[in-house]
Amino acid sequence: LKKAIRTFILVRCLRLIRKQNESHNSMLINASRFLSLQSQLRNLVHDYLKRLEQRIRYEASKSTHEALRDEFVASIHRTWEEEFCHLDHGWQEIQSNLLEAISPIKVIEVNSRSPGALNYRDYADSGLNIIAIGGFGLSRGLTLEGLSVSYFLRNSMMYDTLMQMGRWFGYRMGYEDLCRIWMAPEAIGWYEHIAHSLEELRAEIREMEQARLRPKDFGLKVRSHPDSLIVTARNKMRSAQKVVVQIGLSNRYIETHTIWADKEKIKRNQQAMSRLVKMMGGADTCNKEMQENNYLWHDVDVHFVLDYLLAFDNHPLCLYTQKEPVHKYIQDRAHGELSKWDVALINKGKTRITNDSKDYVETSLFDFPVVCPQRTAGHKTNSYFIQFIKQRVASRPVEHIGLSKQLRDEAETDFFRDSNNKGSSVPDHAYRAKRIHPLLVLHVLKIDGNPNLPITRGVTAWGISFPKSKNPGDTVEYVVNPTWWKEQFDAELDDEMEGIDD
Repeated sequence: LKKAIRTFILVRCLRLIRKQNESHNSMLINASRFLSLQSQLRNLVHDYLKRLEQRIRYEASKSTHEALRDEFVASIHRTWEEEFCHLDHGWQEIQSNLLEAISPIKVIEVNSRSPGALNYRDYADSGLNIIAIGGFGLSRGLTLEGLSVSYFLRNSMMYDTLMQMGRWFGYRMGYEDLCRIWMAPEAIGWYEHIAHSLEELRAEIREMEQARLRPKDFGLKVRSHPDSLIVTARNKMRSAQKVVVQIGLSNRYIETHTIWADKEKIKRNQQAMSRLVKMMGGADTCNKEMQENNYLWHDVDVHFVLDYLLAFDNHPLCLYTQKEPVHKYIQDRAHGELSKWDVALINKGKTRITNDSKDYVETSLFDFPVVCPQRTAGHKTNSYFIQFIKQRVASRPVEHIGLSKQLRDEAETDFFRDSNNKGSSVPDHAYRAKRIHPLLVLHVLKIDGNPNLPITRGVTAWGISFPKSKNPGDTVEYVVNPTWWKEQFDAELDDEMEGIDD
């Protein structure tokens, strides 16, 4: 956070050098929903800012060599070297403008206790320079003028909250190269997730428009989207013991992003995967994907897949891979469109057996070599479960595995036909649109980031890419209980029910 504050001072300094003297400059800090903690944080930030200002006042007028002997000025210089030294400004020019940059900066709270704290109109001639500290109020509907530095610890799975916070990332003409964001890795994962979901919804809108379907049909489609639970269940969980949600799996990718940390359950899941690979014939009956070195089996009987999914011990916090609805969806189509499967076992290529945590390791789970990809355990990981950082297992893109070169080329051509996609990487849903058979992706992982786990090598997980169904409107029932809801959305629920913040 101190580095973020120093970065904001440098942004203000650079904007002065660029003759943007009268522009508003704002920094956002969203670290807690509790008002008392916001007040404490405001005092700490204010004290740190004033110490910086005091040292700049005494040291910035000295020579560079003398000024950099001061630890506070030296810390600003380090931040400048890390963030902005590539710009066409030397440190001497920066140092000479530091005092003018930091002097007008105020630290304020933005919550129910501080109405009217952000009045930019009163500073239209000189510009308002603030560090705004808040919680729920900053997440919903408030615009910060001249926002350049955002720092937030709060994470959310709520789509509306994410989209509101997304306003913080808007780059502005004249200082777009100065904008910086600090956020937790899990938050990055959820923004990636919502971006992919929005891409898929836009693709569905275009498809329904071409089919001349009615808005009512699209509304039904949205409500059957796997992520609709985030919207539909949030109010129901206030009084319900469980919520049943109808979700469609047609044209979807699901994966086990949360798994048991229990040693015995991990071993049982390993045995289930080993048994599946043997049933498919092992390495002798697979193709080796030339591009990624993954093992790939074609035309696998659906019952092999069903047996594996039933044997795999799914963690209840991994909602979309619940056994019953996934099994029912597949079973209903077992004699038709889901009768034959592609199954891929992810292999990271050339074997490197090492104790270095940064390298891949080989697993002895099968009678042929497989090099485990590494995944980092998220901060929620504990003695009961492992939740991967960004709540994602597969590296994108993964859903092109099993497609012929012709189908891959067609998917890429179709995606880039939209001029808005020029320069973008091809998303998984573009490849999924070309799938004929469903794809089961098997992962054997090395877990990093938590040395206290009972097993860190050979942890198994899976994902499924479902092609578009001939009956895309069909849904299956997922059940959400209060434990799952509390784990995922407790903070947001507290905000709304208890009025902790404005």
